[in-house]
Amino acid sequence: MRTLLATFSVLAAALAAHAQGTVQWQTDPRTAIAQAKATGKPLMVYVRASSSERSGDDDVDRDHQRSFRDQRVLRIAASFIPLRLSASRDRAILGEFGLSQSASMEMAFVSPDGESLGPTLSAGGIGQPESLAKRLRQALDAYGTKIYQKELKPIIDDKDAKTDALRNALNRVADLGVRAADRDVIAMLERENLDPPIRNAALATLAALSTPASAKHLLKLAREDDATALKQLEKLTPIGAEALLDEITDKDGNVDFAAYNAVVRSCRIAAPKAKKFFENAAPAVAAKEVERVVGLAKTAIQNWKRDNE
Repeated sequence: MRTLLATFSVLAAALAAHAQGTVQWQTDPRTAIAQAKATGKPLMVYVRASSSERSGDDDVDRDHQRSFRDQRVLRIAASFIPLRLSASRDRAILGEFGLSQSASMEMAFVSPDGESLGPTLSAGGIGQPESLAKRLRQALDAYGTKIYQKELKPIIDDKDAKTDALRNALNRVADLGVRAADRDVIAMLERENLDPPIRNAALATLAALSTPASAKHLLKLAREDDATALKQLEKLTPIGAEALLDEITDKDGNVDFAAYNAVVRSCRIAAPKAKKFFENAAPAVAAKEVERVVGLAKTAIQNWKRDNE
């Protein structure tokens, strides 16, 4: 029951952050730690000079509040439990989060069990949305790698693991975005007599990770008439579709419709052509369509990287 209540509280906070357009801070350390342990999310710990909303430095406050409203920051912060501390009120516990007792207007990143996920971020870094988003991403990647190596990889590598354990491990890999897991998931898919639910979950995980290896393996299976892989190809992120741009046509100019369709779907390109179009179109007409799609896809990929990396 406590786990369900904590999960509900975190979901409510995430919805509130989306509705209000800013990070929603927990101010009770014990509650935040309990939520982190119940949900498996790391903590982003922001320490201020006092418990008030203002630090006394209008410029710093303005820059920090701007960062906390930034869409890139909000997207990544949804994977954390945000905790705001007061340097004066909470000085005795700052060390538990990797912060010095003199810390002020600083941010730390820790796992639910209190392990540091990299260096803290200064007031200047917090005030730059790009810097804060990048540091949050680095902390989340560090946490995902830690959890993967310690808890998830042993399950995925275990050929005798139970179906529920494998499915949960794959879902967690996708949720954490552990891109380093792609080769292990691909190896799992190569096992004989893999249960269909696990196979489907593994294919969905590859789409969620959207690494070059993931995208190309899904394309390989789609070319073998794997309907589930074909469907998951359409769910790649633009960064995953980037690996398929060179796969749309072969050396003779023939169009691979699975690669073409994956790119237009992932990058949300308007007015895509049907498979029959390429079957009937003259080579020059087909080439012009491919050129159009590749150009638009490159723009979409660049925009995605700007907003997500």
